[in-house]
Amino acid sequence: AASLAGVAAAQRAGDSDNLDDAIGRVLVGHALILGWGGIPVIWSGDEIAMTNDQNWDSLPEHAQDNRWANRPALDWEKVASLRDDASTPGARVYAGLKAAVRARQGLPHLHASVKAEPLPTSSPGVLGVLRRHPMGPMVGLYNMTEHERFVPGWWLREQGLNPYAVHDHLIQAPSPLTEFEDLRLSAYQSMWLTADSYPAGPPA
Repeated sequence: AASLAGVAAAQRAGDSDNLDDAIGRVLVGHALILGWGGIPVIWSGDEIAMTNDQNWDSLPEHAQDNRWANRPALDWEKVASLRDDASTPGARVYAGLKAAVRARQGLPHLHASVKAEPLPTSSPGVLGVLRRHPMGPMVGLYNMTEHERFVPGWWLREQGLNPYAVHDHLIQAPSPLTEFEDLRLSAYQSMWLTADSYPAGPPA
């Protein structure tokens, strides 16, 4: 996933801005999968932003099957170093994914019995997903672009949520509004929104 999202290319180029975007693409992809419902799958190594194995064909038994490029052996040194530098791509992806998994554990709205309904948001590049749960609606917002985007408060009201009283479970905090009553999403940001009277996820 990290190679597909551009992490490896940005690292080779030494391009910090593109690296930030690439990490954002990894995290928004995982958030969408985790927020869709059902049983999400995380491929071994994706949780620490491992990139493709450039020497996948060095083993004779793998040489005829290029899918091994996407199956690198888990880098245990990288795993052990996650706490040493929180700014590395591996540490950032791991922290973001861990937070999303923890938030998912505390949201009955993501039970497989609750249907995911894709919705247009009026904001280009932002996918909306509504889940109608007996405890109240949950709205997932996913900015799939490298640009800041805005979702109007009236749109959130149409989905059954008060824009002044929503809780974003991915950051475990209320979702702030702009002076124009819009939700601001930074590049590749995701939001899982419910009414703020609903309790936050499980303790850390």
